[in-house]
Amino acid sequence: MTLKQAFQKSCIWYFRKVIDEVGDDEIQKELDALQYGNCDISEWNGSNINPLPMLNGFWLDSSLKISPLEQVKVLGKIFEGQSDYDSDNVEIIKKIMWTEETDTQKIYGKTGSSGGGEAWFVGFAETEGERKYFAVYLDDSELKDQVSGNRAKEIALDILQSHI
Repeated sequence: MTLKQAFQKSCIWYFRKVIDEVGDDEIQKELDALQYGNCDISEWNGSNINPLPMLNGFWLDSSLKISPLEQVKVLGKIFEGQSDYDSDNVEIIKKIMWTEETDTQKIYGKTGSSGGGEAWFVGFAETEGERKYFAVYLDDSELKDQVSGNRAKEIALDILQSHI
């Protein structure tokens, strides 16, 4: 599986392997530099939300928390050249995040969801060289079977296509 495939499918075991290889010191350093939410990786192995250890991690309903607004700020920091990432790496991230293209814009983003009725789609749209960052966050524990990252993405795309 490639990084792009893992990103697009939210392949937990893939990213579990990556964080274990990178190690907690480097992950903490990167999160701190980006000011990524609460930057808390104290529950490295996760909250055991999934039955298998390879399907758990600090970013899955565990110690790491980030708001939709904070996610947008982190994206802005990366894509506006305010992070330590060089332009080659930012271009790789951008290619991986590519979602769709219309006559007037290119849309980039990432879906996510939890089992408790929370889901999101965070990204940006480029129109004539201008970037507009967005986050669509859904939270409905009563209708959790209808809440998904893909649903958040559909909502975001509908808004972007009708207003940009």
